[in-house]
This record gives sequence, C-alpha cells and structure tokens, in this order.
Amino acid sequence: AYDLIPARTMELLLRQPGIHLRTEGATLLCFDERWLHPELIEARLALMVAFLDNVPGFVWDDHGAPGRRAG
Repeated sequence: AYDLIPARTMELLLRQPGIHLRTEGATLLCFDERWLHPELIEARLALMVAFLDNVPGFVWDDHGAPGRRAG
C-alpha cells in the first residue's frame, strides 16, 4: 500500500475517521456507515480528488490505468 499511498495521502485519510476508500483498477469508491447527506457530497468528492491527485504516476501504469498521471 505504501507505493500507492504516499505519506501526505495517508495523513489526509487519517484525518477522515470512518471514511473508507477502495480502488479497483482505475475506479475509486468512497463510503462510510452513514447516509451521505447532500451537504457532504462536495467534501467527499474533494477527498476523492485529493486522493487521486496524490497517486504516483507509476502506480497508474502498474495497476490498470496507463497514461493517467498524478497532478
């Protein structure tokens, strides 16, 4: 997991207790145990974008999304 999740991304995720991210190839799923109220959608999408922006480019190449680059 450490090649996929740099230290700054781990810190970001640790500040989000109860929220889970799951990756499958180039797909990202975000969930928790609660209902997703409309006022939380923007913050949840921002978390997902921040996560994806911090995935190193070589990980995209190695794990199913060639050509996708961080940043």
